[in-house]
Amino acid sequence: MTISGTIQNGTRGLWIGNKIMLPFHANYLKFMIDGEILSDFSKACGVVEIKEYEHYTSLYFVDYDDFTEAGICLVQAVAVEKQDDIFSLPSHRHIELSLENDGSVIITHKK
Repeated sequence: MTISGTIQNGTRGLWIGNKIMLPFHANYLKFMIDGEILSDFSKACGVVEIKEYEHYTSLYFVDYDDFTEAGICLVQAVAVEKQDDIFSLPSHRHIELSLENDGSVIITHKK
């Protein structure tokens, strides 16, 4: 599934602790949490670890133990569909990941 398809279909992701699972694959450029920009995805010292599985992607936010304890309910991201050119600014998708109390993630375009 794609970012656009996920949003159009209203498909939700899941979250547990400091992990967000999204039902699509994408190239991530940055994340924003409480005004902090997270853009280091390197394995050595990354603040976000991205793992792709066959049908979904897991995002581990290493610097956070638990989103609930940290009072976080929204994560913003800039991502590009896998088939699109990351160097083309119109390809950048600004999305919001709303962490719901039931463990689901509502995925929307940032307004």
